[in-house]
Amino acid sequence: MTDKVVQLRVIESKATRRALPRTRASEQITCRVCESETGVRTSLAVWGVQSPMRTGRQVHGGVKRLVCLYCLARGVETFLT
Repeated sequence: MTDKVVQLRVIESKATRRALPRTRASEQITCRVCESETGVRTSLAVWGVQSPMRTGRQVHGGVKRLVCLYCLARGVETFLT
């Protein structure tokens, strides 16, 4: 390794913020995978539980997530949350 000091420069961005303000504004959820593969911004989703556990007849645990139904129909598992 060399003892040469490397100075980094900061590149300022002129882009505006894309996040929603901290108000209670709502936004439609769309699937980025459908948009990149088919060119259509889809928004059909269903709640699903990933990796649930079972004890006897009771189901518990797992992670609750939104799943894109259009991706499932094409054989791709895409979580929206």
